[in-house]
Amino acid sequence: MTAVFFPKMFYGDQKSTRAAWGRVASRAIADRTWDNVFPALEMESIEALPAPLMILGKDKEFLRPKSIEWRIYCVSRLKDFVTASKRDSMDYDEREELTRNLLLQGMKELWFTVGVLGVGWGQGTDPIRPGRPDEQGAFWWQPALERYVYWLSDIQKISGRFIAHFEMPEDVTRISTSTWGMNIVHYARLLGYPLQRNEADHPMDVLANDYAGDISAYLLDYGVIEPDGEHFRLQPVPIT
Repeated sequence: MTAVFFPKMFYGDQKSTRAAWGRVASRAIADRTWDNVFPALEMESIEALPAPLMILGKDKEFLRPKSIEWRIYCVSRLKDFVTASKRDSMDYDEREELTRNLLLQGMKELWFTVGVLGVGWGQGTDPIRPGRPDEQGAFWWQPALERYVYWLSDIQKISGRFIAHFEMPEDVTRISTSTWGMNIVHYARLLGYPLQRNEADHPMDVLANDYAGDISAYLLDYGVIEPDGEHFRLQPVPIT
């Protein structure tokens, strides 16, 4: 497997990683682009620092704040920083659009895409503005799913290191595809891809029970994705 590099600022304790990401995000928010930010980041191989990859966490002081981990979940807090810095100068729709644009720009990078696997997990971070389902799909679900799918094989290769913090200090666990793949399956459903042959089945159960959590095999079998070199791409939504 080709070496995977993440920004070194995400390796550390809760306070240092959040502060570092805040500085980086603030510059991108001011510029409305990552173009001048990403090239300046110090990168480190995740193999060289073999700590767990925390992709879901909450900024609570009791959640192992001093433990040293890859706290890549900080990326999913981008909307919080946009809201804090632009509350007085942008209305709600403008902030949502800026958040969406920065997220989709960032998802051109694998590390960023891993960091937003937890976007929208009941934390008010899903950048969906009000409107009809077709408008929402074009605004976020479709382009986000395209980027998740592109990186899917790479995500699966490192997913054995994924952990999540939930509510209590001891509630730290390695997570399966049924957790980290939730957005991918959810967005595919919202866009109209058929993900189960029996309407009584839930797609996440199909993924777990019929495919043993192999999300790429699942999506290939149901015609959601197709190979694209070393990556994947979305197939068109079937017309019913």
